[in-house]
Parts: sequence; structure tokens; C-alpha cells
Amino acid sequence: MKVVAGMTTIPPRRSIVQLAIRSIIEQVDQLFVHFNEETIPAWVKNYPKLVPLTATVTRHFDASAKFWYADTAKFRGIVETGGVLQGDRDIVYFSIDDDIVYPSDYVKTLLALLDRHKGHVAAVHGSLLREPINTYHSSLIRFRFAKALAADQQVHIGGTGTMAFRMSDIPIDFEKIFGYPNMADVWMAVYFRELKKHAWICPRDDGWMKPIPVKKGVFELRGGGFDFVETQIIKEAAPWPKLAIAPANLPAASPHASYNTIKT
Repeated sequence: MKVVAGMTTIPPRRSIVQLAIRSIIEQVDQLFVHFNEETIPAWVKNYPKLVPLTATVTRHFDASAKFWYADTAKFRGIVETGGVLQGDRDIVYFSIDDDIVYPSDYVKTLLALLDRHKGHVAAVHGSLLREPINTYHSSLIRFRFAKALAADQQVHIGGTGTMAFRMSDIPIDFEKIFGYPNMADVWMAVYFRELKKHAWICPRDDGWMKPIPVKKGVFELRGGGFDFVETQIIKEAAPWPKLAIAPANLPAASPHASYNTIKT
């Protein structure tokens, strides 16, 4: 088995991205970093496991580019050209963000979650959809990655900055899956439904993962008006299955809302 990770980073985060890289790179066999710009920073050479890619090659300038090398066809080309992945067909793909410090047991923890829910998807951040869906963001019950969680929890929407899956279980066709930019969580959630795959988030202590402070998150950087698009995508994929919150996880749910719990 080999473990690879994919990240997208943007020019405003040049000062912080190495914090995220250093926290994860020793836990993986290869790290693909998509720079949403035309140049590759000189410091890349300090990380032998890092494979850089620029938006001038992919023509994608948004967060979904972290899945560029999860695309089955594109990834096969990387494997067949050599390197540490040559000849290995058991690949676990981790999609990560450039504004998170990942704990030293991050990969180990998500691999264990994948083993408990074989064939499905592992994550740390995730959300449930609350019916009726008026708008996408107002309908979410969130389990935030920096907050504690007591037990495994199935979710409708897995956070793609904290996600892992076996490439043999989740075949990716990048151009077919991703439409509007910076909506990777939504596009992947809809795709998992098509595959009849489930996203599970893992138990952890408070502060196990740490956000890196940034001036602007993806929502501010992309501008307004996208909630309408996300709402339409989610509604077109309805009805979404009713998922229960495990009783031990109720304190972690945000916002607190009327929702069924698992019977014990």
C-alpha cells in the first residue's frame, strides 16, 4: 500500500502553506501540490516527496484541483512513469488543505477509519443535511474538524480538506465530477451518492487538528452568490437519506437542531 496526498494552494497563502506541508509530508509517500498560479516557488526543492503542478498546466484555479491527481487516468500516468509509486495498485488518496496543521497520527487515524468502513470514505470535518433544504449552508449541521468527536459518524457532506479514500474504491474522473469552482465538498458528496458510498468522520480530541489563521477563507476569496448554486446542486440530488447523529456526538453538532439519534 502507498499513501499519497493532494493539496491546492493559492498565492495569498504562500507564507503559511509550508506549515501545512511540513505537518503531513512525512506521513505520505508522495505529496502533489497544485499551485493556483503560473510559477513554482523555489522552496519546493526542499521537499523530495513533493510533486508540484501549476494552473498553467491544468487550467484550473480553484480548490478542487487538489483532486487533479486523484483522476484515475492522470494518476496512472504518474505511476507508469516511475518514482515511489511505480507498480503499486493499492493507493490511498488524501485530499488536504493549505490552511490546516495535521497531527502526527493523522494518516494512521484515517486509515483505521477506512478499515472500519471498508470501501467507503474517511474524513474529519463533515456535515449532515437538515430537511427541508431552503439554502445549502443554512441546512447544514456541522461537525467541525478542530472540535472533539466521540464516535464514528456518517455524514452527507465530507470536508475535502480532511478526506481519504482508496483509489480502487472511488474512481475519479476530474472533468466529469467538478463543475462550478470551489465547491469540491458538494461535488464529491453528490458523486459518493452516485457510487452508493458513505462518508464517515472519525473520533478525535478537541484541537487534534489545528486551523492556520488566514485573512480570507475560500468563501471570501470566491465572492458571494455561490450558495444559490450549491443549493441547486444539493436539491437536484435529493432526496438525501436520513442519517442519525450518534448520541455521544450530539454535543459536537453545530448548530444544535432537532434531529433523530441512533437508538441504543
